[in-house]
Amino acid sequence: MKDLTGSEASSSSGKSKRASDRLRYFDCGGNIVSLIIVWNALKTSRAVLGADMPMADTAQSLETKYEKAVVDGVESLAALKSVDSSNPPENSFLAYVKDAVARCQ
Repeated sequence: MKDLTGSEASSSSGKSKRASDRLRYFDCGGNIVSLIIVWNALKTSRAVLGADMPMADTAQSLETKYEKAVVDGVESLAALKSVDSSNPPENSFLAYVKDAVARCQ
């Protein structure tokens, strides 16, 4: 028999919120990975082309902005993970993102 106090509904709602939080976590992480790709491309282009880099000032400015966005994003992702640190997929994903950042620096 169902609980008349609605505890079954709140349990279902809790699971839905958790699933929504996990989806948001991985969505944010995916956005950070996209930023890492562009940031790395800008750094690599500047390193390879050197003085021949077209629009070097603009590229340097964007590189700096992307780097800040990536670093801030990783900090935010770590803060989101700390809400529920018992989940292995989140732990592995955060480690993956941090490793990608370290390789680009």
